[in-house]
Amino acid sequence: MRDNRKFVMATFSLVGIFFLVFLIFPLLTIFYQAFVADSTLNLTNFKQLIGNSTIQASFIDSLTISFQTSLLATVIGFVFAYCVNFTNVLKAYKRLINTLIVLPMLVPTIVYGFAIIYSFGKQGIITRLLGFQLFDIYSTQGLILGFLIYTVPIAYLLFNNAMGYLDHQYFIVSDIMGDSKLRRFWVTIISPLITTIAISIVQTFFLTFTDFGIPASLAGSKNLMATALYNQMIGSVPDFANGSILALMMLLPAILSALLLFRLKRFEIRYDKRRTFLISRNRIRDSVNFLLTAGYLLITVATFCSFLIVPFVTNYPYNLTLTFEHVKSVLTNSDLIATYLNTLEMSMLTSILGMILAYTCALLVKRSILHPLLRRSIEGLSQLTIAIPGMVLGLAFIFAFSQTALHYTLTILIIVNLVHFFATPFNLASQALEKMSDHYEQTASLLGDSYFKLLVRVIIPNSKQTLVDMFSYLFTNAMVTISAIIFLVGTHTSTMTTKIKELQHFNKFDDIFILALLLLGTNLIVKYLLYLIFSRHKLTFKQVLKIRKPATLQVKKGA
Repeated sequence: MRDNRKFVMATFSLVGIFFLVFLIFPLLTIFYQAFVADSTLNLTNFKQLIGNSTIQASFIDSLTISFQTSLLATVIGFVFAYCVNFTNVLKAYKRLINTLIVLPMLVPTIVYGFAIIYSFGKQGIITRLLGFQLFDIYSTQGLILGFLIYTVPIAYLLFNNAMGYLDHQYFIVSDIMGDSKLRRFWVTIISPLITTIAISIVQTFFLTFTDFGIPASLAGSKNLMATALYNQMIGSVPDFANGSILALMMLLPAILSALLLFRLKRFEIRYDKRRTFLISRNRIRDSVNFLLTAGYLLITVATFCSFLIVPFVTNYPYNLTLTFEHVKSVLTNSDLIATYLNTLEMSMLTSILGMILAYTCALLVKRSILHPLLRRSIEGLSQLTIAIPGMVLGLAFIFAFSQTALHYTLTILIIVNLVHFFATPFNLASQALEKMSDHYEQTASLLGDSYFKLLVRVIIPNSKQTLVDMFSYLFTNAMVTISAIIFLVGTHTSTMTTKIKELQHFNKFDDIFILALLLLGTNLIVKYLLYLIFSRHKLTFKQVLKIRKPATLQVKKGA
């Protein structure tokens, strides 16, 4: 793109039009619905809703629970990452952590609540085993447990990645200086990770505050902001004015969180070199970390054990006879199969189109002659998509496109997912392209190759692992999302997550758990297939490089 100004500007124009139509315009409609009535500015509804004691309680409860969850999730995520990176527990156990802690990310959050009900409710599996109920599942404790299962994997991934870049040489220096164990821990681990700790708190707060799935299944007497917005919009006569005001109330903390997150990332500590050393033996440290992490994993596994029991007995908890009738019923239900195929189609198209969109935008920002101001505009759009809760974006799409041919189609579901999940694949692609040699284009020009040949032969192949990660992220999230699409599905475009919400009203929890297992199995299979595809082509790509590509065009080691 550095050698083709017209193509760069044409591509930027297409990207700009896409985001103007499907991001900026829908957001403006929310402000219009909230503040304009009969073509005049009207703040009456806003004042009434803000003064409503129920809404105030929902807002305060959402903030409080989100803050409590963010602190707990950050501590737990840190402990897990520390166990993996700085203890001598068995490597097999570390691999188990890496597997089990992220498994909940492969199922919808709405299912977490049902799993908690069937595990820790009055007739739950764990309650029956213990002989008493550990906590009220419909209270703050139940919500926080659900949110922890949702956010701890994110906190763990943040800390695990950050700890992987810590320079172990500082441990030796601290030891030589005669620092106490507590001071050494603070100077060598906590201090370099202060920014990551802050990022974890902000990110998990944002995810908790904006989630719809867990409150939808566990809120009980707690009417959080997500469920308040849902109740305003679902019914025979949706209240668009109040719905838009609630959306703005959800948007404000989300935008503040995203801005703070953006600022915090600028202060991350980077080491020029990473030196490692053998971790010292310390049985007390290893035992404490093992017990803490094993305890949390046990709670998580206990929560989801209902997945493997309830659907395979005749009538839990009254008749525990083993049966596969519920599975047969789901797999022979044409409506549920159609829903599953809808979800697969939506997820595949979201993954392919989202990967193309994000990678194209990353090319514009990192490897083109685009004006710096225009580059920053794309990065700004990326930050904006992070800040918008899924439910708010879905509501904006209703206001913007309810009277168009897009309404209740699979196309609108794909588009809202493209916008909702844009930021992460864009950042992945940007980081990959930024690490590549700056001399690729110049070398290709000297060899007489066009930019498109360079793109196909060098840049894209060197981004292959990143493209696989982008596809995997988009597919998994599209399969399990509910917040962004809950207002947009129609009779013939129902997805697995919205079908689960529908089945909740009929108390068909056997079907819900089977659908959840189907989603989990699908996501695991796709991830495994992507791994096989990448592994198979990796050797072929190296051979091609040796035969066809000049050495100067290869990625520099460590770039």
